[in-house]
Amino acid sequence: MRTRKPRDGSTHGSSRPTSSGKFPWPEQQLYEGADGAQAFLDDWTDVWDDWEFEVEAFADAGDKVVAIVRQRGRAKATGMTVDMSFAKVWTVREGKLTRMEMYADPAQALKAVDLENGVTPEAETP
Repeated sequence: MRTRKPRDGSTHGSSRPTSSGKFPWPEQQLYEGADGAQAFLDDWTDVWDDWEFEVEAFADAGDKVVAIVRQRGRAKATGMTVDMSFAKVWTVREGKLTRMEMYADPAQALKAVDLENGVTPEAETP
């Protein structure tokens, strides 16, 4: 699955994305509700030109799902490019995404949900 920054600024659903100190992030650490989800996306993507990310793998951990993603982009301020993998741990309650935590190191995300043995991207990618 590939996702590009929405040109119209729209978001879908609501979540509670937070880096919870697991991602080196100089800005706000906690975003709540639908407005918070929009602010998170704006904060995250506004510094990039040609920003995109691609899901490399999913791992089921009961009420949590780990998404290992690759991010690519070019910084607006410097023109510097980035191509990196990181992970998002989503908490699912009653069929809804209720929380998202980001990890700079995918192995740490897997460890946080007791999946230290990892995930095989080819087996888990939709």
